[in-house]
Amino acid sequence: MPVHIHPLDIPPKFYKPIGQLIVGWNLTEAMIASIIWHIHKIKDVREGPLFTYRPSAAEKIRIFSITVKCFINKPNIQKELTSLRDRAAALKTKRNILTHGLWGRMPKQTLWKVFYHSETEDMLLLKRKEMTLDDVKLLAKDICALNSDLKKFMTRNRIPPP
Repeated sequence: MPVHIHPLDIPPKFYKPIGQLIVGWNLTEAMIASIIWHIHKIKDVREGPLFTYRPSAAEKIRIFSITVKCFINKPNIQKELTSLRDRAAALKTKRNILTHGLWGRMPKQTLWKVFYHSETEDMLLLKRKEMTLDDVKLLAKDICALNSDLKKFMTRNRIPPP
């Protein structure tokens, strides 16, 4: 039975787009935090990070979601922020698989796979997803597009950058 190998290095062509999506995602989280601070009228530069620094990305998105639902009264702004939140949540899941997964391939193949865990109610499953260079580049591009839209929203609504 063939077994996947997990070499010390993946092909160098993957490094740049992986780096772009990791750095891009850090900016995503920072902009979401800035929007949360603005909605809650947090102006003290020490107070804002206390509210959003330690939570994981999933927890930050949950705080964002509740903030939008409970503290935004304008339907058009609530709809736009909900859409941005939905995009961030979907990208977070894809980004986590790629950045926290274990990369591997079959010994005589060049097709890379990312191994990751998925939970059910009573067990932890090991899953795998084929990952091409184009897949990684597309994810990096999607995160960049989300960041561009977050920045546009922040600019239109006079929300200071992170």
